[in-house]
Amino acid sequence: MESQINQKKGRPTKQEQKELEEKLQQYYEKNCSATFTSRKTGNDKKTVYKYFNKWDTELLESNNDFLKRCKVAREKGIITLEEEIESLNDQESEVDWILQLLKKSGDFQKIERYSKLKLKIIELKAKLLGDKINLVGTPTYDIIQELNSRAMCN
Repeated sequence: MESQINQKKGRPTKQEQKELEEKLQQYYEKNCSATFTSRKTGNDKKTVYKYFNKWDTELLESNNDFLKRCKVAREKGIITLEEEIESLNDQESEVDWILQLLKKSGDFQKIERYSKLKLKIIELKAKLLGDKINLVGTPTYDIIQELNSRAMCN
């Protein structure tokens, strides 16, 4: 009995530490603040901060490069889509110019072919614009996590 009392006043046992860590990690993964977590769990704020800081450091070390690579890849994708859209704009202008010449010449078979080509260019441009909008409008993983955690803590 006395050993249990001493354990309560001193450091927690390995099992108690593990249980505490599991309990606090649930709040950490929801991105709740240490103060909020301390109030909800009844644990000392300093203890909660200690665990949260430890996990923050681990997360930064493991994910920082991954998140940076994802953001760079996203930006490169957006730039590539913009370049392709610009190229299609140029092609559409050229087809328009050719269509004007063909209308003057009265070559209706070529007019039909170039009109179909212009429609394909417009369809492809619309698809790429949609892809670009989706890519620009899609938040990265870190932003999604932050938004989810704010919703969970409120």
